[in-house]
Amino acid sequence: MARRFDCTYRFRLSAADRIALGVAAAEAGCSAAEVVRRAAQSVPARDAETRAEIASLRRQLNGLGSNLNQLIHMAHSGQLDIDAIQTTIATIAAMRAEVSEALRR
Repeated sequence: MARRFDCTYRFRLSAADRIALGVAAAEAGCSAAEVVRRAAQSVPARDAETRAEIASLRRQLNGLGSNLNQLIHMAHSGQLDIDAIQTTIATIAAMRAEVSEALRR
């Protein structure tokens, strides 16, 4: 039995979002409305706390990237600190696990 659509929802999009929606619909072989319905049913919205946690994790990862860049410069200049590298690798692995967990929510 076909689904009955008895509610209408109107919203605004930027021109770029409208084009992206049209492309997604064309690629999926369905209407733009169907793309929106599928997205609404399969992608949960993240709450403010989760978004803040992800932002914090991103900042920390950026800091790790900076540290890694400094280590690369040290390696090229012959001032390599193995302990610092091992600590950074362990921290990156822990952060990666936290980001993966946050994205699953």
